[in-house]
Amino acid sequence: MRLPDVLSPVSVEELKRDYFGKQCLLIKRKKNNPLEKLLTLKQLEARLNDGLANNAALNVIQNDGTKFPPGEFMEKQTGPAWSNNFLNKSRLAGRLNEGCSFVMHNMSALTPGIEQLVHEIERAFSSQADVHVYVSPRKGSSGYNAHKDEPQHKIYLQLFGSTDWVVYQKSDPRLTMPAAEAEQVLGVDFRATLTAGSVLYMPPGVFHYATNPDTPRVSLSIPFYPSPSSRKVDRTHIPLESMLTRGE
Repeated sequence: MRLPDVLSPVSVEELKRDYFGKQCLLIKRKKNNPLEKLLTLKQLEARLNDGLANNAALNVIQNDGTKFPPGEFMEKQTGPAWSNNFLNKSRLAGRLNEGCSFVMHNMSALTPGIEQLVHEIERAFSSQADVHVYVSPRKGSSGYNAHKDEPQHKIYLQLFGSTDWVVYQKSDPRLTMPAAEAEQVLGVDFRATLTAGSVLYMPPGVFHYATNPDTPRVSLSIPFYPSPSSRKVDRTHIPLESMLTRGE
């Protein structure tokens, strides 16, 4: 997927000139959804179920807005095994049915479209980027407390359902706080409901709070920070199917 298509009608140059590191940019879409094929629910389900040890970078959000402790859903083998760790999927499924959300990290190679988009972001901003997939299987699922992210810039893509956002006016030395406290201490800059196809750019250090009161949701968060001297991840897509079927 091309970055200009994601940002349209705002150009990449306009984002860099008028918003980058300065203020949020919100692109709301209700009918035209250029993100529709970026990640399908079938692809997401396949990734969640694709192996024993591949989901170590998965966080589940408790109802109090914090993460479950590390290892809550990972099992360690005590004897000889093909895999030393595996995801306790039964325990995870139970928490999702109870209304918990989860986040999958290190997903920049999840689909060819995501690979291309991350490559274009890294090139445009001389940055290192990653992809986090936020999933709330039920409306009103758990979400993180109000918080800020530093030093990374972020581009949020709403893929499925809707997410209600509160972006606050001020910052705070703390990294996180309850939403009610944030509203009193920091003040509200704006509120917005992101429907499928909507995009939000956010500079580092901006306090925000996201919930999904009306529908289940799937969102992509692409954190990135300038790192011109770092070696870039090779995101070349290997077309294995065509290699196997071209008849040579």
